[in-house]
Amino acid sequence: MYCELPDGLKIFYTDFGNKAGKPVIFINGLSQTTAAWTQLASHLKQEFRIILVDLIFQGKADKACLRRTISEHANDVIYLMDQLEIDKINVVGISHGSIIAQNIMINHIHRVDKAVLLSSFIKTTARYREIVRLFQQSIDQGGLKQMMDVLYPLALGPLFFEAPPMPIDKFKELGMKYNEPMAIINLMAALMEEGDNSEKLKNIQIPTLVVHGEHDYLILSEMGEYLAQCLPNSTFELIEGVGHTLNLEAIPQLTTLLTDFLSVMSG
Repeated sequence: MYCELPDGLKIFYTDFGNKAGKPVIFINGLSQTTAAWTQLASHLKQEFRIILVDLIFQGKADKACLRRTISEHANDVIYLMDQLEIDKINVVGISHGSIIAQNIMINHIHRVDKAVLLSSFIKTTARYREIVRLFQQSIDQGGLKQMMDVLYPLALGPLFFEAPPMPIDKFKELGMKYNEPMAIINLMAALMEEGDNSEKLKNIQIPTLVVHGEHDYLILSEMGEYLAQCLPNSTFELIEGVGHTLNLEAIPQLTTLLTDFLSVMSG
C-alpha cells in the first residue's frame, strides 16, 4: 500500500500480522526494501503487528526528490503512524534505518515504546566516511553493479558466502532492480550530514536493544558498543558468526532477541 505524504510524495508500506499485538515498524538499511524483512517478519507476525516500509528513495517509494534529511525520513515515519492511528510504536532499524530510528527516539520520544538498533552507530568515523566515499566513487565509475561488488564483501559475513540462500549474483541483481544510483547517493548524503547524536541520546530513557554482528566489517562492533554505552537504558548483544546484514544473516537469533525484548512490558 502507499501513503501519500504532505509534500505529495509516496512511501510504500505493508501492515500485517497480529493486529491486536504490539505494533513494530521495521526501517530498511541503505539499499534494502521491505523484502529484506520478510523471512524475519514471518516468525514474528503471530505475536506482533508488523509494519514494513520503503521510505523515500527506497524500493517502491518515490525517488523523484532532490534530497531528504534523516529528520525528514523520521517525520515520514511519524506521519505514517498517524495515518494508521498508531500512538506509540516499537521501532526496529538496521544500519541507515537505525539512524532514522535514533532520530525518532530523539525528536519524537513520546511516540516510541521500545527501540531495536541493528548494525548501528552513533557517529561516523574517518574509516566509515572513507567507505562511503568509496561507494559513491563506485557508483560514479561503474553504476550500481560496481557499488554492489564493493558493498557485499563488507556487508555480509564470511559464513553467508559459504552457504548463501541464493547465489550472491542474484542478491546483487535484486539490489540493482529496486535501487537507483542517485537515490543511493541521496541516502548516503543525508547520513553523512546527520552528525554526532551522543549527547542527545544520553538523555533518552527508551528501553533499547543494540545488536551487532561479530563479523561486521562495514560498521565495526565497537561502534555499536559505544552507542549502547551512550544510551542509559540499553542492552548490547553481539551475534557470533554473522556480518552487517543481520535481517538476512541472523534470522533465528533475531527472532529470539526481538521476541524476548519486545514481549516484556516496558516501564
